Amino acid sequence: MSKRIENIAINKLNDCLLRSAYLHPDIKDNDKTPSWDGFIELYKNKDPNKRKSNLLARIPVQVKGETNLDILSEQITHNIKKSDLNNYLKDGGVILFVIRISDYDNYRIYYENLTPLKIKLYIKSMKNKKSINREPLKTII
Repeated sequence: MSKRIENIAINKLNDCLLRSAYLHPDIKDNDKTPSWDGFIELYKNKDPNKRKSNLLARIPVQVKGETNLDILSEQITHNIKKSDLNNYLKDGGVILFVIRISDYDNYRIYYENLTPLKIKLYIKSMKNKKSINREPLKTII
């Protein structure tokens, strides 16, 4: 993923998440953390000040951007590395976002909630493979 595509993908996802009064994205572009790109903070009320006392959860996220003219698909596939799955499992799961971009104004956001149980099933099905092509990722916008 190029730096430009990564920046666009994260900007589009942040914009989408900021539309909810209960969510606050903490997702960095050009992040060098292995397997994760940041977090989504989930709050129990619409308090615009986002007080620590109202924080319900901090959800790890991985963001992948890709250029693709086909942004109309309701579901897509995406390749996930086994090493990333192992890291997600250690952390209790992750939400994987794939932002498919045809140009700056035309995009679609897909996601998969990778829970520990789902991750274990994926790893088991991989056997000696280094990655798995997962489908379907569902669209949110």
